Amino acid sequence: MVLGKTVSTEFAHRQPNIQTRNSHDPARTPGGSSSGSAAAVADFMVPLAFGTQTGGSIIRPASFCGVYGYKPTYDTIATAGVKPLAPGLDTVGTFARNLDDIAWFGAALSNDEPSDIPAWSGAAPRVGLTRGYEWSQAEAATVEAVETAAARLEEAGAEVTEVVLPNAFAELADAQITIMRVEATQALAWERANHSDRLSAPLRGLLDRGAGISVEVHDSAVTLARKCRARLAEAFAGNDVLLTASARGEAPVGLESTGDPVFNRNWTLLHVPCVTIPFGRGPNGMPVGVQLVARPGAHQRLLGAAKWIATRLGV
Repeated sequence: MVLGKTVSTEFAHRQPNIQTRNSHDPARTPGGSSSGSAAAVADFMVPLAFGTQTGGSIIRPASFCGVYGYKPTYDTIATAGVKPLAPGLDTVGTFARNLDDIAWFGAALSNDEPSDIPAWSGAAPRVGLTRGYEWSQAEAATVEAVETAAARLEEAGAEVTEVVLPNAFAELADAQITIMRVEATQALAWERANHSDRLSAPLRGLLDRGAGISVEVHDSAVTLARKCRARLAEAFAGNDVLLTASARGEAPVGLESTGDPVFNRNWTLLHVPCVTIPFGRGPNGMPVGVQLVARPGAHQRLLGAAKWIATRLGV
């Protein structure tokens, strides 16, 4: 049964609806673009909600609101009926307050047989601690959450290893921005041509910048994404999942911004499945999540590892 619609940002970009607030602190953003979905699940209005991610629109608001957010492999859940922002990036996912609900909802939406997540069998998961090339932008709360999670998992018997991503991955975040701008300009061409005055300044800026990107620059970004997807086996380096940041830190104060997707852009562009685990608390008592990433298509492995990990982290 569908209970209702939740609020999104304007065309799933950055301009928020300020009526939607973080249930842990109404003075702070719930994140975006799936702002209403994350807030509704966190506030116990609904047990499940849809989300979409083009940059970081599921993983980041889940972290800000203290719930589970799940972005499956690109194109796992059909986007029919979704107004596109960047069709080569847009991914439908879900929010819930526990992982079994995530698994059931995701299976139903992707035409699989719904079931609970099976217990992890054999040795403990192999976890790659991945700080990434954007780590300098992590706030103290996120640094503490990720490093504390890694230490606890190692104490619980998981094999935790440091993973340094290939050098080419350092440019992925910029490539995602380029591709998103170009595709958004194409997807919203009618709106830009006919109703530019009704679009927010940030969205008009996105479309104007996208229109100014050359074919060569766009092609270079697409080529880099393909090359890095081909090197994912090297990036995972024998690990079942990668452990990394979900967001820079706690949800920012104010409702004018939905936060920075810097720790999500590269994984969205790589088309890999990701899940936020609501793990820590920042200095202001706000939720701080950690992110797990798996190889494309490895949904059961990701959710199985996530359940094992969440249990050991005491979530």
